Amino acid sequence: MSSQAASIYARAAFEYASEQGEIASWVTWFDRAAQVFALDEIKDTIRLSQLGQRELVESLTEPLQSNQGQQHFLWLLADKKRLLAIPVIQKAFQVFCSEAKQEIAATVASVVPLRKTQLQSLADELTQREGQSVTLENVLDPTIYGGVVVRMGDKVIDRSIRGSFMKLQKHMLG
Repeated sequence: MSSQAASIYARAAFEYASEQGEIASWVTWFDRAAQVFALDEIKDTIRLSQLGQRELVESLTEPLQSNQGQQHFLWLLADKKRLLAIPVIQKAFQVFCSEAKQEIAATVASVVPLRKTQLQSLADELTQREGQSVTLENVLDPTIYGGVVVRMGDKVIDRSIRGSFMKLQKHMLG
């Protein structure tokens, strides 16, 4: 599923949760649902099973602790064959929550895990630069060779060795 399609579903869920005053419960529910639908067993069940996606949703209602709105949301995704996209939709939902709180959710890719102090220092610098609170999630990416790549919405700040080599190569080749 494209990030644009995931964003549409996430916005619908966010608007519904906002109207119901249930954003916190939806955040918790999305966290659980994203974990469940990221499991290989669930993916295989959806891809290979003769069991319909709606039946799978029915069987997961209790473990996910879904309320009526969340249940209807799952049925919609099942009808559209989008259940495997829940982890992507969850990320987009988090972005809407952050925007509502005047926060920017960002990822920082590095070869090795960053220490909490490093993450906090980087978050502080980005907060000052952007004028909004920035929360960081550290993801590992061995392909950058060293340094960091920060992604905040449409913005990318590439301070990686790979990025430096690419710039040098582009400059040398003219």
